[in-house]
Amino acid sequence: MKYFVFALMLLLAYLGIVVVGVTALPPTTTVNINIKAPLVYVEHDPKELVKQVFGDEWPLAWAIVMAESHGRPDAVGDKHLTYIGEDGKTYGYSVGLFQMRVMEGRPPAPVLAGVYINIMCAYNLKEKRGWTQWGSYNNGSYKQFLPVLKAQLKKEV
Repeated sequence: MKYFVFALMLLLAYLGIVVVGVTALPPTTTVNINIKAPLVYVEHDPKELVKQVFGDEWPLAWAIVMAESHGRPDAVGDKHLTYIGEDGKTYGYSVGLFQMRVMEGRPPAPVLAGVYINIMCAYNLKEKRGWTQWGSYNNGSYKQFLPVLKAQLKKEV
């Protein structure tokens, strides 16, 4: 059951079916990346999902989102890195909030660009290889968004 929900959402996204509203996973569901938490998928509030998935690191994660895509789930970048794979499909460009690179062996661009999948893939990549996988982390451009986040945090407290 725990992988069924994730697989179903991946399939629906691949088919272009958008899940509207809120879908809650059971409190002990493990979502393919060793997260045991009550994840709530909220299509219209990616910041809240980033908070849930990245936990204490969410301000850094959201600053990277802002630097990479300006918080736009429909952002497409790195077009200059595109190439045609052996299967005839275009790869190399980046999509979504975290600007995840479309590569052979990864979900297709429409799936990878989905808010939920993009955030989960970013978390998995960060856990495996660290923040240095994002150019905005390496060049420090994410730092300009941290003061704004800190000010928002003070208002919330």
